Amino acid sequence: HKSVQGVKTAVGAQMLRDGPGVVIGIPIDPGQAGKFQLVEYVNYLRKLAVDNGMAPPKVVGMPTTGSKLDRARAYREGAQPAHEPNPGQVEVYGNVDIVQGPWNAEWMEQHHTFDGVEGHADDYVDCAGDAYRLVTDPSLTRPEYVGWGAGEDD
Repeated sequence: HKSVQGVKTAVGAQMLRDGPGVVIGIPIDPGQAGKFQLVEYVNYLRKLAVDNGMAPPKVVGMPTTGSKLDRARAYREGAQPAHEPNPGQVEVYGNVDIVQGPWNAEWMEQHHTFDGVEGHADDYVDCAGDAYRLVTDPSLTRPEYVGWGAGEDD
C-alpha cells in the first residue's frame, strides 16, 4: 500500500494522463476528517491541473459506509452477465466493460478471490466498485459531495 501522499500523487498523475473533462471520485470517511480530505484533494488537483495548463477537474467525494462487501455489492450485481454469451463472444459483463491491458490477469484474479476481509488484496475491487458507484449513484451530485475545480464555490 502507498502512503497517503503517494496515493494523492498517483491520483494527480492519472488526472494528468486522462486529461481535462474526467470526473475524479475520492472515497471519503464519514465526519469532518472526510470533508477535510475532500477539500485537500480538490485544492491539490486544482493547482496541479492549472500548473500543467489544464482546466481544473470536477472532484466528487464518495462517502464510505458499511463493509467492503456491502460497498462492492452494486458493482458486483452490475457486472453479472445479463445473458449467455452469443457465439463468438468470450464473456458478457452486464454493465461493466473491461478495457484490455497487461493488468487484466491480476485484476481478474483479485475479483475472483475477493472476500471483503480486511488485509486481503482488494484495491482493484475497491477502485472498480467506486468507479461503478460514481457513474450510477445520483446522490453523489449533491453539492456537499462535489468540489468544482473550475473556480465555482466548493
